[in-house]
Amino acid sequence: MARSPDDIPDALLRLSLCPEVGPAFLHAAHVAFGSHEAVLGASDAALRALPRMGPPRIAALRAALAEVDPRRERDRMRSCGVRAVVLGDPDYPALLAPLPHPPWLLWTRGRTESAASDAVAVVGSRHPTAYGRAQSARFAGAAAEAGIVVVSGGARGIDAEAHRAALRAGGATVAVTGSGLGNPYPPEHATLFDSVVEGGGLLVSEFPCDWPPMPPNFPRRNRIVSGMSLAVLVVEASRASGALITARIAVEDHGRHVCAVPGPVDSPRSAGCNLAIREGWAEAVLSPEDLVAAVRGSSERLGRACVAASDPSTAVEPIEPELAPLVEAVSKVLRRRPDARIDELSEAVPEAASRIMVIRTLAELALAHGARDPAAARVAHADLAGQVQPMA
Repeated sequence: MARSPDDIPDALLRLSLCPEVGPAFLHAAHVAFGSHEAVLGASDAALRALPRMGPPRIAALRAALAEVDPRRERDRMRSCGVRAVVLGDPDYPALLAPLPHPPWLLWTRGRTESAASDAVAVVGSRHPTAYGRAQSARFAGAAAEAGIVVVSGGARGIDAEAHRAALRAGGATVAVTGSGLGNPYPPEHATLFDSVVEGGGLLVSEFPCDWPPMPPNFPRRNRIVSGMSLAVLVVEASRASGALITARIAVEDHGRHVCAVPGPVDSPRSAGCNLAIREGWAEAVLSPEDLVAAVRGSSERLGRACVAASDPSTAVEPIEPELAPLVEAVSKVLRRRPDARIDELSEAVPEAASRIMVIRTLAELALAHGARDPAAARVAHADLAGQVQPMA
């Protein structure tokens, strides 16, 4: 169950309320100082040892921290019916946690259990055509009927169609907002957001209750949309759209399976989808059944890797350094084509062919951890660790 406002650690809440504190800084500072309380108590000299923390930035950080008001935020959370999950809590989204610099604190409203189910992100144009609206509703509704949670960004257009279709199908949907949950954006979607909660779904934000919908918020929102999902479906996206950027993040940074609905070849609003399909990093889905199959396949693959990566009861051994280049090579293939077959991986990385099953599992663990360096991944099964031998 999500935490009540009074159960949020004060130091973490203070840091999360500070506009000068982002996920990368907070993770680096926590690693350097060992706790959020120690971050707040760190001297200027200690802070200067962190990346990009010169005197002007430290002065801005001190001034901003002096302005935060945890008591007011707790009062606003209570008045808005908002709770929170903290990184490491049982209710924290399992797929989001292993990624680089996940948010330490998520503001939530609704059933956090929704984030534990198989989920597909649906993203696309804020100004869709009738075709785009129809396909968003068709695919999202079918996914919801199949028991798959529909995740989107709560925006106008494709996002809203996906949320509404999931609700009509009697399924759960998760809306990740680019503003605080006490300051719904777009404002005309306040009723939709209430319906998401009433329908057994979840509202999620990385931002305090009254945080305004500023442009830098939305890439952070999109990262969470992708990170919470097993696969991403793009419906109507131009070549320069935010939806296509979200899809790129999903496949390149998160190791997710990306699907796209093909559109008319002369439609600028479908140009991004069609290009992604032609370039081979997105799968063309021609029916809702194609999407459901892609999500089920990703569930088996990512679920296995994430459970292995996070289970403290399993034996943990580091990857042998000699294997790291092979794991990196296979990881690159899997980022582009998460469902690549064993024979395709062997052909792409022939030097790994004799141990491709082991190498693939190691690569999946690396991607599940969001590791930039596959040598930092961990083998989470004792029997698998026993199979990994240094290269001659």
